[in-house]
Amino acid sequence: MEDYYSTERISNSSLGWFKRSPKYYKLKLEREIEDEKKSYLELGKQIHMAVLEPNRFEKEFTHLEYETPTNPKQKEFCERFVESKRREKVNDKAYRIYKQVYSTTHKSDKQVSIESQALYKRLRNYIKFLKQSEHYRAVLPTSTWEKIQNIVKSLKDHKLANTLLFQDDYGVFDGGNRLVNNELPIYWEFPIDGGITVPCKSLLDRLIIDHNEKSIQLIDLKTAYNLSNFTKEFTDFNYERQLAFYWMAVAWMFKNDFPEADFWEYQKQTFIIAVQTAQIAECKIFTIRDELLTEGLEEIDRLINELFWHMDNDAWDYSKEYYMGDGAEELK
Repeated sequence: MEDYYSTERISNSSLGWFKRSPKYYKLKLEREIEDEKKSYLELGKQIHMAVLEPNRFEKEFTHLEYETPTNPKQKEFCERFVESKRREKVNDKAYRIYKQVYSTTHKSDKQVSIESQALYKRLRNYIKFLKQSEHYRAVLPTSTWEKIQNIVKSLKDHKLANTLLFQDDYGVFDGGNRLVNNELPIYWEFPIDGGITVPCKSLLDRLIIDHNEKSIQLIDLKTAYNLSNFTKEFTDFNYERQLAFYWMAVAWMFKNDFPEADFWEYQKQTFIIAVQTAQIAECKIFTIRDELLTEGLEEIDRLINELFWHMDNDAWDYSKEYYMGDGAEELK
């Protein structure tokens, strides 16, 4: 994953940047504009990992409900408790650290003991969270953990989703004739006029290739707050372009990795598996028509050729239409 994201090639996401404006693309590429960290985006990544890389998910995430400290003194008490490696009883440690953090000059030992134990009891789950944070990428609230598990269950309970996602663990089967790939990076080249190619990259959620049956299944997992609005999300986020971009990557991979196979002879299926994150866990599977993919291909061709012009001329402040005309641009 780190190699994929650090490799500077054109992706579907960066085409989206360029579609917004050449300047935006350039600033994003140079990391002068940072991605916003939104909770629903993080949840989407966690769901993807739980479904497509379950072993990794279990290693990187755990869950716990905890009450957070309400003031700096409480936070310091918890942090000192975790940092202290002295072997002693919990009550003794709480008493000792409480006296380090709080002023106890006018309190009896019994009162300090009662207050320190009460504070530890109230914040012990937060202390446990601090300890676990050293071993996991994130400690999720139990509510988030249960939401993710319910979504995974909804996928396993759906007759087609179960077949597409869980029938085969990812790997190579049947002597190499059946390949199942999750989170598959493909580095490929987009051809433009004059024999020039533009370096591209794609990260596919799941790809199933069966050379015996001559079939390819491209499966993309999406999260949506409400599935009733998914048709609008499909249009708003240009998913037809994303899936067409993936198919171009697969075609390139076939040409280079399976030269004896004819990509165009294979039956191709494109699925979006959409899961709902609001209220109840539900999933729907959508098949993507070839006409939509053709629209996506046409937009890819237009965007990459325009992007190459900007690269070739090192002109990023305005659109190609601006530079080639009088400065006015057609409203589209």
